[in-house]
Amino acid sequence: MAKIEKYSDKGPFEDPVVRCYECKKIALLQQITKDGFCLHCGARKVQKMRTFNEEEWSQMKKWGVDPVFLDLFADRDSGKKGGEF
Repeated sequence: MAKIEKYSDKGPFEDPVVRCYECKKIALLQQITKDGFCLHCGARKVQKMRTFNEEEWSQMKKWGVDPVFLDLFADRDSGKKGGEF
């Protein structure tokens, strides 16, 4: 249970993947923190992930994103991920 709380709204911003507020592309929080801006458009404002599509799901798996984080978005009834498709 403690791992799930790591990604909740109750603590510091620790999600491993974020969405750029301007261009809406996903990025690793670690990369945004290192560079200080979105590599796609240069924006500095990001937001937490709410949903993502199949392509973004695949990208996050390639990046080695924590499976516990990905499981938070899994739809257990239909097997779909992210809720956008």
